[in-house]
Amino acid sequence: MTAVAITILTAGAVIVLWWRATAGLTGADLVKARLDALKIGLSIGVGSGGVVALYLAWRRQHSTEASLAHQERTADDARTDAVERRITEMYLKAAELLGSEKAPVRLSGLYALERLAQDNKSQRQTIVNVFCAYLRMSYDLPVEKDRDEGASAEQRELYREPREGAGTRSPTRRPTPAQRPPQPQLRHRLLG
Repeated sequence: MTAVAITILTAGAVIVLWWRATAGLTGADLVKARLDALKIGLSIGVGSGGVVALYLAWRRQHSTEASLAHQERTADDARTDAVERRITEMYLKAAELLGSEKAPVRLSGLYALERLAQDNKSQRQTIVNVFCAYLRMSYDLPVEKDRDEGASAEQRELYREPREGAGTRSPTRRPTPAQRPPQPQLRHRLLG
């Protein structure tokens, strides 16, 4: 389509210059004027073709750059999603470890959450809130049978002896919110 338009433009320029510019000339002047008309017409055609070629090259380059920018945005989004998914999986696994019956497993859950908080600033306050909620949870002392299994005589005595300054309050009962003194709302930062 574009080639046809350029050909018609070139032919039109040659024809106009051929007859209009050479009207009334004879001999050598007529031949020279017709050759000049042909050169000018062909120059117009080549120039028009060059302009069209430049436009098409610009369009192709623009399209390629737009496609590359879209691919980069998609790759960045996929990378961000993968990081967020990994953080979520680590958080869920660490939270599951906190619910374990075994103390070493619970400790590993706390350490995993601490590492996650150190590495991800956006998760720090959430993890501090989880720590606080974990510490506020009620704790039932092990029953006599469970305490004595695998414990040394010294450890058994520690369970049986009342702690100094423990008072009469049961360690398994926590005071109700009305009985607790008011505490200021704190936000903790876990910075190394």
